[in-house]
Amino acid sequence: MAASTSYTACLGTWFLLLLLLDQTTCSHPQLDLQLQSNGRYGLVLPLGVRHGAHRAGGRILLRSGVIPVLGAIREGYFYAQLGLGTPPRNFSTIIDTGSTITYVPCATCAHCGVHMVPGFDPQRSSTAQVLGCQSSLCSCGSPACSCLQNKCYYSRRYAEMSSSEGWLIQDKLRFPDNGSSIDFVFGCEDKETGAIYKQQVDGVLGMGNNENSFPRQLARAGLVDNVFSLCYGFPAGGAMLLGDVPVQPPVQLQYTPLVDRRLHYYNVGLQSISLGKKPLGVSIGEYAKGYGAVLDSGTTFTYLPTAAFQAFLGLLTEALQGQGLHRSSGADPQFNDICWRGAPHDFKGLAKIFPTGIISFVGGPRVP
Repeated sequence: MAASTSYTACLGTWFLLLLLLDQTTCSHPQLDLQLQSNGRYGLVLPLGVRHGAHRAGGRILLRSGVIPVLGAIREGYFYAQLGLGTPPRNFSTIIDTGSTITYVPCATCAHCGVHMVPGFDPQRSSTAQVLGCQSSLCSCGSPACSCLQNKCYYSRRYAEMSSSEGWLIQDKLRFPDNGSSIDFVFGCEDKETGAIYKQQVDGVLGMGNNENSFPRQLARAGLVDNVFSLCYGFPAGGAMLLGDVPVQPPVQLQYTPLVDRRLHYYNVGLQSISLGKKPLGVSIGEYAKGYGAVLDSGTTFTYLPTAAFQAFLGLLTEALQGQGLHRSSGADPQFNDICWRGAPHDFKGLAKIFPTGIISFVGGPRVP
């Protein structure tokens, strides 16, 4: 088949993520959600390519405004802009439930890539405060903060071999309603490596399970209730809901409990995976090994235990060979991707070729 009409699909990049999102619908701006306040208030942030965000209406609206949230699946991430410092400057940050710290490059960064805007300069912000090692706000989750040059220092390493490290700073976070800003703790990077160094956006919006994460700081300041939700559509669109925002019909929500593993991740109980109506035949205990099943909005990779991956690969190979596709290596020799040639170029056409996968969670939810 000619290159202009064929497509190479790879297992090991974003393929499994597409299986999760293929039937997800999150329209904008209506979203098919009836949103109202419960408690303090909720903040609704539609996700998509150049779609804006909207506050939920309610009884006690302390704040209101529009927060642009950009990005798409094909870009590899969704991101939001934060106004930091006095006077405020906007920085683009990837929405990441796998990170507990929000960070952007420092102006004095020793090893940072070229991003959307120049780095944050604490010397140019009248409200910036570099946190000392003894500060009660010197909290990094896991791994813990360290002390360098008598200042609170964080360090993060990610599975794709990228990293970020630098100093923790408290400064003002601007809300888009032109009201008063709030105190916010974030990282000022002194070193980046890997994908973080190469990415276009400036930094990361830490949504993880830690007191210094973005939603926890908002809740601690009394701006929103201590809850948030993410809905990702395919290939773009969706919403991030900050605070207790009730969702009414026609949306039908399913719930699975978080598993308390004393980690900064959001862990859930994964029961089974099937592909093309055929179960992988892997015991539930396999999915609980290591960190267990972790929900991570900041990565395009889905990781499986070896036994589950081999079973998945076997079922997928059988289905795709039956469709006339041919297995090949990936385009990047640095990665041992497993690919198939001959699929339709149009993403939507892949649904006719690739079998549908279903992931089942504890409590009954099933995600196609």
